Amino acid sequence: MSLPHLLSLAFNAALMVEPRKLAVISAVLADRHGLELNGPEGWSVPDLSAMTASADRRTRAGLALTAEGVAVLGIAGPLVHRRMPSAESGGPTTYKSIAFQFKDAVEDPSVRAILLEIDSPGGEVGGVFQLANYIYQARQSKPVWAVANEGAYSAAYALGSSAGRLLLPSTAGVGSIGVIWQHMNQAKFDQALGVEFTVIQAGARKNDFNPHFEVAPEAHAWAQAEVDRIYGIFVDAVARNRGLDEKAVRATEAGLVFGEAAVEAGLADGIAGLDQALAELTEYATTNRLGGGITAGPAAGPTEPKQEESEMTVEANQPAAGAPNTPAPQTQASDKAALQAARDEAVSAERKRAAEIMGCEEAKERPKLAAALVEQGVDLAAAQKLLAATPKESGGSPLDRAMAGVNNPDVGAGGESEPSKIDLAAMMDARVAARYGRREA
Repeated sequence: MSLPHLLSLAFNAALMVEPRKLAVISAVLADRHGLELNGPEGWSVPDLSAMTASADRRTRAGLALTAEGVAVLGIAGPLVHRRMPSAESGGPTTYKSIAFQFKDAVEDPSVRAILLEIDSPGGEVGGVFQLANYIYQARQSKPVWAVANEGAYSAAYALGSSAGRLLLPSTAGVGSIGVIWQHMNQAKFDQALGVEFTVIQAGARKNDFNPHFEVAPEAHAWAQAEVDRIYGIFVDAVARNRGLDEKAVRATEAGLVFGEAAVEAGLADGIAGLDQALAELTEYATTNRLGGGITAGPAAGPTEPKQEESEMTVEANQPAAGAPNTPAPQTQASDKAALQAARDEAVSAERKRAAEIMGCEEAKERPKLAAALVEQGVDLAAAQKLLAATPKESGGSPLDRAMAGVNNPDVGAGGESEPSKIDLAAMMDARVAARYGRREA
């Protein structure tokens, strides 16, 4: 990737990247550009080209598919929208390459579930929200989980938070939910070299952020407004993806959060390394015999339905210690009646919730997303908020809409089923059956 293009990525543009990594990248680029931005003596700067080339080879190598049908997609190193046509084979990982590999996994019938393995400081703003939207929408088709191994920061966290479940080792970190813009003013450096730049321009803003001049107050104010705008989009996306209040997301103040603290803050769902995350997702996909369908939301565990069903079976059928092997008929009938009453109550509550969500004003132009929220167990208030923040549904595949849309995370969920064919009663019966078992005739 050419130096001028790399410089344009690191300076005078809104970035979603962890600041410490940005400092390293900036120092490398400045050094190659003949500028002295090195830190204290003894402070070493890694070879950026070698680091990103290695990460990019890993991404371009394609998906790793396990025997159980779980596709593992690596997302590593700095992230950019696209590779320049004149770029060499190495370079940062691109959102487009991730998107097309992810699309292959979503559309491949042999893939039961997808695991995103993320180790990235983040990167460019351009392209990140389209990809995050597509990942979020794909949760309607297959289970999509992510593991921060060992870091998912800024733009990388925007992608990881879009998965249905996000895990991380106790030593790993997530967050850096913020936007940064840096300008390199080399006017004093020019002066020391005896060089003076003159600009002839048309349009008062044409020379904004020229590194050979001071930043004008008007340009600074404009950049701050743009950073704030993108920050709002980022916060909205994370709040939607993780089911968090926007105030809670902003309260992180773009800080890094590690291990258990990330789980407590709602930024992740559990502590697990790559191997454990893969094992849990494999069990979840095979136990539920998944090859499609809508996955559980961020807080849902991989084996909770199975555990509840097991506990309910033991509670209803296992004799107490010291009791005869065959319970008295009266006890059996009582337990069965109680279980049936609980089931009937759950059915009534589920159908009421479904009717309220599907019948609310916000769902009229977004029936597919509304049905997905019903299936995921979202309550009415949260569903209305998510629906209101999502544009009206339109035709085309989720990838086509996401990749062709503006850089905005509030793209409505798609799907292939027709709204008129959504059987809410059957959907609710299936949810209740997973907990209480099928109703006896």
